Amino acid sequence: MAKLKDYRPPEPKSYERVLWWCAGADRRVLTECTYADYVKYSGLGGIVLATGLLGALSMGFALTRVFESTTVAIPIGLLWGCIIFNLDRFVVSSTGKGDGKHTISWGEFWHALPRLFMATMIGFTISAPLEVYIFQKEIDKQWEIRKDEERANIRQKLIDHRKDEYTAFKEQENILKADVQIYKDQISRLTEMISDETTRRGCGPICRGHMQQRADLERRQKVREKELAAMADSIHHIDQEREQLVELRAATFSGKLGMLDSLTALHQYPGSFWPVWLLRFLFIFIEVAPVIFKLMIAYSPYDYLSENLMQIQLAKQGIEFKEGFSKVEDGSFHDKIIFHEARQLVQDEQLRREADAALYEKLMNAYKVREGKSIDEHPDDYIKPS
Repeated sequence: MAKLKDYRPPEPKSYERVLWWCAGADRRVLTECTYADYVKYSGLGGIVLATGLLGALSMGFALTRVFESTTVAIPIGLLWGCIIFNLDRFVVSSTGKGDGKHTISWGEFWHALPRLFMATMIGFTISAPLEVYIFQKEIDKQWEIRKDEERANIRQKLIDHRKDEYTAFKEQENILKADVQIYKDQISRLTEMISDETTRRGCGPICRGHMQQRADLERRQKVREKELAAMADSIHHIDQEREQLVELRAATFSGKLGMLDSLTALHQYPGSFWPVWLLRFLFIFIEVAPVIFKLMIAYSPYDYLSENLMQIQLAKQGIEFKEGFSKVEDGSFHDKIIFHEARQLVQDEQLRREADAALYEKLMNAYKVREGKSIDEHPDDYIKPS
């Protein structure tokens, strides 16, 4: 241990100085501390820097999805990342040191609750666009299902479009199909009779009559088939017109997904609840971790040196800080702060005013004595004639 009496921590690397600045630590104080403090504040600064980078990526992904332009997304994303970084840096640097123990008391927790709430909100804000980017394939699948469902809903709503006309066409089509089938059955039966007679006795008058009757039926069948084809075209035209209306009304679902649509589709995807929330909890934990860890870290040389430096600076300015010294009406103790220079100025001003008052009183007494003597010697000078 004798070798450690002249212990000096290693020279900090340039990246460590940057991380210390990110954590809001004083570099000049840290260079007088142990290497453990180097690591502690480098870790805190690394988390703060990481949240700033995540914020920039998150906003960049969101703006790319909204504006479809990297020219817009990159500068605004970087600006948003700086805002998140500055908020996190403020939250971490203003958290304080707690009671210096490895545990978190209820008092420390309640004091840190506003900062934890702020960090949680930042975590939610960062996580949403990154969730969309990470689960993009699942979102696209769910969106296709939603588009199909929307088309089905629109198609169901358009079922009344030209309904009476469509129903009449379908009824006429069924009648024509029945007529065509009747003609086919009769032609088939006549064909069998003609074949049977031709085989047994040759084609006589009866056979020729059947052939003429069959030809007449075939002509009628062709007429009905033409009418059936025209009717089918009319029905197809109405169906096509309905589909055009369906596609026209569903056109809003054919464009690129927006952020809100993406989040909605993600939460509707089967089995997405726990993966999405686990990812969200991860980002929230990254945000609140510096605050929690700072409350759990025990006092180290940096904390004592910082406290000592603060007391020295206060003493130089004539300020005395007494922790838990002043007792208030409810019986509790609060920190007492004495501003010595200000108090001295107040005392000097009070003495000056007291001196002025004493001199003025003395002057007035002398004035009374002089004027009284003058009245005694020359009363006529002070009596006005009536």
